[in-house]
Amino acid sequence: MDYHLDIRTLTIVSGVISLILAICMIYTFRRRKTYNGAAQWTLASVISSFALIFMSLRGVAPDFISIIISNTLIVAATGLIAYGLESFAGGTRRAWLFILLTVSLFVSFSYFTYYSPNIKVRIVILFTILTILYAYCAYIIHRTIPRLTNLHNGLLTAVFGMEVIWFILRIVFAVFLEGPIVDFMQSSAFQGVTIIVFLGGNVFIVIGLILLNFQRVEVELLAAMEVAEEATREKIGFIAQVSHDLRAPISSMIGLSNIFRHHSKGFNLPDQFNRFLDQLHASGEFLMILLNNVLDLSAIEMNSASVNPEPIQLNEWCDRIAQLTQPLAAERGVHIQMNAPPPDTRVQTDGTRLSQILLNLLHNAIKFSPEGGTVSVDVSLQRDELLMDVEDQGPGIRPEERERLFEMFAQGPNGRMHQSGKGLGLSIVHRNTQLLDGTIQAEQVAPSGARFIVRIPVTEPCRKECP
Repeated sequence: MDYHLDIRTLTIVSGVISLILAICMIYTFRRRKTYNGAAQWTLASVISSFALIFMSLRGVAPDFISIIISNTLIVAATGLIAYGLESFAGGTRRAWLFILLTVSLFVSFSYFTYYSPNIKVRIVILFTILTILYAYCAYIIHRTIPRLTNLHNGLLTAVFGMEVIWFILRIVFAVFLEGPIVDFMQSSAFQGVTIIVFLGGNVFIVIGLILLNFQRVEVELLAAMEVAEEATREKIGFIAQVSHDLRAPISSMIGLSNIFRHHSKGFNLPDQFNRFLDQLHASGEFLMILLNNVLDLSAIEMNSASVNPEPIQLNEWCDRIAQLTQPLAAERGVHIQMNAPPPDTRVQTDGTRLSQILLNLLHNAIKFSPEGGTVSVDVSLQRDELLMDVEDQGPGIRPEERERLFEMFAQGPNGRMHQSGKGLGLSIVHRNTQLLDGTIQAEQVAPSGARFIVRIPVTEPCRKECP
């Protein structure tokens, strides 16, 4: 088999593969965010594929197409890659240089094709210009791209560098070692290897340029995430500061209502007035817990939350929780059914966080229960775990809401996440449960309703004589 078939076949295959790569690049950039330079890279890939196809028509199509136009397109495509890298890096764009090199090749190839035919000179001119352009591309990738992608892209730089070295070797071989070339398609095997090197380099270059775009997208996404996280921290800090400032007047309200309740018996006030005082006191304590929720959420976000275990008498604790949530339940027309453990059952855990967990679950259940509905609460001690089971008769939990149910500020267009509130309650429940090394489970209840089961590990139950 002679070199005529080999080189023509290699050139055709190279053109087809380059066209496939161009289609891949077009498809990728149409579906992903792109930056300046992506359009030039895509156009360069298309032009390069047609250039190689035109080159394979040597001896079939006119020399103007198979020699002059094909090689001019190769230089133009390489210039577009370099111009795209300049645009991508945001530096000075030297379009004039690439146009000058392209025009120079067109003129010189025209001269050495029609007026003084010389294949060897054309090879030297082509690979000299390609050496300049590829070396410049390697320089841009090595010096300017890292500040945009936070990566040095050493492999892509090495590919351009290896192409430069091979092009120089091709020039040296053509000038000093290769004999007279009558027909390009019948030139030495070195030319066939050069086409293979050029094709392999193009494959890596196209993939590398696509990865450059993806790397920059990733860098900007990470920067945007950092900005969003900083904004969230500032927002939580602001809310925490406001909540902290509100604690003083609310504490005063709780204290005054407690004094009024203590002395109201001596004034023979109506029972309805005493109930108002009880509701005022319970509402003040509930509001204080909500403020503590926000303060604790801020502490959790800042990784400064702490756990303070203390002995808790579960029966009395359940009565207090029921009392705190009774005003809201009465306002909504919801009945609370509390099943507490036997008297004198004590555990050792963080009482404040435990209260926040059950209060928020009850608040959530009351909010979603219909008027006349019932919220069932079952608090029990099972071996070394405290079990809190809260069930409501609301709309339940939609499948699409499960993944975001415990996210902070999670809101949805309908279903359980489309109600009054800011999406903090369940997030606080989840985070406090994690702080106590517990687990939380959400279930759909048939025919309607939701059930939340919280398991908190506790130390061995204390006896009555425990402090």
